[in-house]
Amino acid sequence: MGSLTGCLAKAGKNVSRADKDAIMARAKALRDEGTAAADAAMMAVDEQIAAVRAL
Repeated sequence: MGSLTGCLAKAGKNVSRADKDAIMARAKALRDEGTAAADAAMMAVDEQIAAVRAL
């Protein structure tokens, strides 16, 4: 898996700026809590997908 930043860049306009910012912020918070970077990235994306679906 590439970096979260790289993956979001590849997503381009398919992911809104607000969603990208939310994903990056959540991933950082998870890393700060001790979660491994790859796990934090996946969890942040999964959480944001769930939030968007709940709208």
